[in-house]
Amino acid sequence: MQVTSTSNGAKPISTGRGAPILGVDLWEHAYYLDFRNARAAYLKNVLESLVDWEFVGTLLRDGGFRSGQAA
Repeated sequence: MQVTSTSNGAKPISTGRGAPILGVDLWEHAYYLDFRNARAAYLKNVLESLVDWEFVGTLLRDGGFRSGQAA
C-alpha cells in the first residue's frame, strides 16, 4: 500500500499505478467555500463523517478499485 499524489487533477486510476482504495480531493476548490483555509478541518470532516469505511475495507480486501468498476 502507498500514498500517492497526482498533478493537474489526474486520477490515480488513470495513471495505471495501482488500484486506489480511497481518494480525497485536497485542492483548495474542494473545501474553500465551507472551510476557508482550514484544510486539516476539511480532511478531518471527510475522514470522520463522509467516508464509508466498510466499503474502503472491502476495497482493501479485494485489491482496490479497478477501472470500469462501479462504486
